Amino acid sequence: MSNTPSELQTHAPIWRQAFRPLFLLGAIFSASAIIIWVLQRYLLVSVLPQDNALFWHMHEMLFGFAGAIVVGFLLTAVQNWTGLRAMHGKVLQVLVCLWLAARFGMAFGSPALAFPVMIMNVGFYSLAAFFFARLLIKARNKRNYFFIPALLFLGALSGLTQYGVEVENLFIQMSAMYGAVLLISQMIIIVGGRIIPLFTASGTQTECVSPVRWLNVCIYLVSWLSIPLLLLGNHDEAFRLVAGLTLLIAAGANAVRVVHWYQHQIWALPLVWSLHIGYGFIPVGQGLLALHFLGFGVTMSAGIHALAGGAMGTMILAMISRVSLGHTGRPLLANRFTTVSLACIAIAGLLRVLTAIFPAFFGSQTLILVAALWSLAFLLFIINYWKVLISPRVDRKIG
Repeated sequence: MSNTPSELQTHAPIWRQAFRPLFLLGAIFSASAIIIWVLQRYLLVSVLPQDNALFWHMHEMLFGFAGAIVVGFLLTAVQNWTGLRAMHGKVLQVLVCLWLAARFGMAFGSPALAFPVMIMNVGFYSLAAFFFARLLIKARNKRNYFFIPALLFLGALSGLTQYGVEVENLFIQMSAMYGAVLLISQMIIIVGGRIIPLFTASGTQTECVSPVRWLNVCIYLVSWLSIPLLLLGNHDEAFRLVAGLTLLIAAGANAVRVVHWYQHQIWALPLVWSLHIGYGFIPVGQGLLALHFLGFGVTMSAGIHALAGGAMGTMILAMISRVSLGHTGRPLLANRFTTVSLACIAIAGLLRVLTAIFPAFFGSQTLILVAALWSLAFLLFIINYWKVLISPRVDRKIG
């Protein structure tokens, strides 16, 4: 596709594809939200968003930050998948305004405004799912239909967390949070399974590793089963053993996949090794959760942070760096800013997991270091890519 003269005149570059505003705003929000959380945690500021800073931190890093990136990625990818023009212009502006209003409401809204804020959060995902689904159905792109209910479920889980707070039911609140972490992890497993072998082959100039059918079937089956089993195991002792064994199998299968993909040449390519490291946190997180349910004294926090901080953080930064270059017609080359940012986010993920596993050894200073590295990683992305995201494609194609 090439830009039409009317579109070039009507829409500023930032409104020509969903990844542009959502990646930029998501990165800004991620860097600032982590700083606010740490300042509040150590009583350096008295801000209490939603009168519950822990809930705000968990909800906003999942449904605010990660959700913005997921939506931005899918509403961009759907144009490639279908060959049809994806959300842009005024409709995209409405979607972004809805996301911004929800973030403002979550941070500063009073308890009396909880329901309108819930509607805005759910509405963001519902609107994105509608425009995403419309193109997939029109193009009969059945391979990617899974992402339609995934977006709707993310919206529903966001609303459920807020409902849990309203009725003061911690189990509902945390189950919805865990469900969202596992759902986004499953999206990483699916997308990673498609792109990592291809990007590895193209970057290293080696033959693409062929998929192992039985391994993929095992990964998808046990990873999906682990979602309800984890929630049941967290609620009822009777399900803990089966949840732990299922997660252990999922961890092993995903670890085999990581080894199967590996090429030693990746270490010369930051936009490739970061994907491998990000995906590598998936079996780590599943394995830690398995040990938790099997009674080995590992906390849920260790496994959840391996998935949310390690896998999501690293994969998100790797993907938004790559997409921002590729979808603006630029070469897929990482400069020093990108390389340092990807190293920072990977180290932050590792340290956060170690802090959860060995809290006595990795103290509060380590958490501050984790937050600093996380924020620095996304700050470097903003410095490096803001101009790319607000400028036209260099090849004058749509996007």
